[in-house]
Amino acid sequence: MEEFPGELTRSQLEALEVLQHILSKLKDPSAKWYARYGKWVERHKNLDEFCFRCTRSSVWKFLDGKWNLDQMKLIGGNTKQDARGIYFNGIHGLDKKTRLYIGQSQNIRYRISQHWNFRYRRDNPSLHYYALQRSDFNLFGILATIPSPSMGYHALPGMDSPDLLLNLLEMWMAIMFKCLPKQTMQEWVPEGVKVEGVFGALNIATPLDTRQTGRREWVDLGECEDPLVREYIDGGERKRSDVEYRDRKTDEAVDQTVGNANRNRNKASRSKTLGYEGSGDSLVGVMVVCGIAAALGYTLWRSAKRT
Repeated sequence: MEEFPGELTRSQLEALEVLQHILSKLKDPSAKWYARYGKWVERHKNLDEFCFRCTRSSVWKFLDGKWNLDQMKLIGGNTKQDARGIYFNGIHGLDKKTRLYIGQSQNIRYRISQHWNFRYRRDNPSLHYYALQRSDFNLFGILATIPSPSMGYHALPGMDSPDLLLNLLEMWMAIMFKCLPKQTMQEWVPEGVKVEGVFGALNIATPLDTRQTGRREWVDLGECEDPLVREYIDGGERKRSDVEYRDRKTDEAVDQTVGNANRNRNKASRSKTLGYEGSGDSLVGVMVVCGIAAALGYTLWRSAKRT
């Protein structure tokens, strides 16, 4: 984890303003978010400071500098670790435009491996994957991580509900990198903070809704000016009307499902192999017995003939 900065940079000052604005909306009793987040936010007074400590220092260097793909590479992060946190996918399209997707995972390594998997992308269509299929270069990096549950950090701010903490961190980072739809940005960005960013936005659903059961708000992308998004909509890949948003499985559940499927497949394969082996042994045994019987019969017949 990072240390909370003693003196805030320009981007950190803006990030603090944005984060405090989000927290104030979440603990507003009249807001729809209060039922899920209100008591949790009120319970943790130093939640904003803890979010800063979860965020990697290279993120602030990027936000304070020039926004381009080369600088984005410097954010870095170990994408091979089985960590819980927030990651990004920077995508350079065939149209030479850079777009950005931000996501969260209970297992960053596993989640990124899903993004690389063509079959997974084919079976789970999204704007993110639509952009990925029409790119000539893309990169992954890590923006923030939260402590492992095995480290005994459950008493830290927000760690009693790590799923809510991940949602908050993803929402915060998505706003700071400006990769949410314009109408969502306008709803959550405090006055005086820019809504539009340098990169194309590939996030659609509000991160605060992650793991929320039932129907969720579905943002109309009809007013988006990005040609790729227009192509995505017009091609029928994504309806503009409200739809029933399929609940995201947690990464552990997906991992467990895949693991169980592989184990069952291997078990079935072993059983099948053993079955064939058993059948082969039985057949050999029958052939041996028949051979012995034939030889014995022939010997008796010759003896009887001599007699």
